[in-house]
Amino acid sequence: MKEKWNPQQNKAPQRLFAHGMLTSQDAAYILDWQIQLPAERIDCALIDECTLLLNPQRETQPTPRKDEIWARIQSALHPVASIPRERPTLLRPRRIAVLVLAAILLLALAAAAVATLLRIDVFNIYTGHVYPQDLPRQTQADALVQHPLVTVSFPHVDVTVCQALYDGHELRILYAMRDRSATERIAAQGEDFEWVMPAAQQDNLCTVGDWIEINGEKDSPHDQLALPGEEPGEMRYFVSLEPRDKTLKDRSSFEVGLPLMWDAECRFKIVPDGMRFTVLTTDINEHTRNAQPLQQIIDGFTFSLEEASFSPISASIVLSISGKSDSALDAISHTWGTAQVYTSAGQPLGVTQVRSWSFREPGKVTVTYRVVPPDIWPDKMLLSIPTDSGTPDAQRTIPITLEAKE
Repeated sequence: MKEKWNPQQNKAPQRLFAHGMLTSQDAAYILDWQIQLPAERIDCALIDECTLLLNPQRETQPTPRKDEIWARIQSALHPVASIPRERPTLLRPRRIAVLVLAAILLLALAAAAVATLLRIDVFNIYTGHVYPQDLPRQTQADALVQHPLVTVSFPHVDVTVCQALYDGHELRILYAMRDRSATERIAAQGEDFEWVMPAAQQDNLCTVGDWIEINGEKDSPHDQLALPGEEPGEMRYFVSLEPRDKTLKDRSSFEVGLPLMWDAECRFKIVPDGMRFTVLTTDINEHTRNAQPLQQIIDGFTFSLEEASFSPISASIVLSISGKSDSALDAISHTWGTAQVYTSAGQPLGVTQVRSWSFREPGKVTVTYRVVPPDIWPDKMLLSIPTDSGTPDAQRTIPITLEAKE
């Protein structure tokens, strides 16, 4: 009998695929699952097995340059942005969201390559060896940015937390390291660079890595980006995460610590003295709106709009689906992974991405969406499965109504 792999064990037997235990489709599913885990739960051996199955020649191939990889992605994705949108049938929702977002970033790259060549901040995204690009946001997003927060001087390097932004769901931080003795920029645009400059290594400094500290507890970032700064000897770092503590937005502030130093024996990272700072949350309610709760039956499943919050930098929509078997729930949740947000008139409203799927309890799956903001969030919207023509499916639509501002 073929042995079954149990994902709950989170352990990778040696060469699973060589014994026919898992297929390439299983490998793709496992990789989707692994990249959604907190850093401390990621199984590197399992990921290695998956990538080896998907690319059997990997161990004999030379390591490719990152800029060459990006060039191939760029050439492959340009046509995607120019052809009519078709309903996907073979790609998983996460891959669809990545392709759509990548196509939009490439279009932005062509349109704004001159404007933001050397800048990275909490409204930028760094696309490999290309350029940082402004993330869509509403004008009032600037009111949520706090800066500068703290500066600590080490023997060779100054470290500054330049900006922090928290909208109730996502925390973005920009920090910089600068070699005080440097007289030139670290690298010209497009050139290779080290994430940790030699002067920072002399001071036993490092980048954030697997965790940051929030109110004394470790939490895991989902994005970390780096780019040489505009000043001589400067590196800038962007880190973002969705804090596990969902009560932060209900407080007036919370404390963040950045683990930017190795301990004396270089075994683990620590938060150096002075590298803790306070993030205020008092302006969040003024600039965000919530949707009214809702529950309805679709295709025999119970859909509950557990949370829907709309900020100047993104919308966070948490949808739970319950009823029927776990296999049926898995299928319907992937169907709803293709959902988009529309205006009440049925016009697409920004890019909708699936952030995660979660089976929190038997008979229930939760899908979390992030939505790129338009200039203004309309009072009424639709979360719906797109038809073949790209319009919302009237039979598979959840209305979203924003609560009036107090």
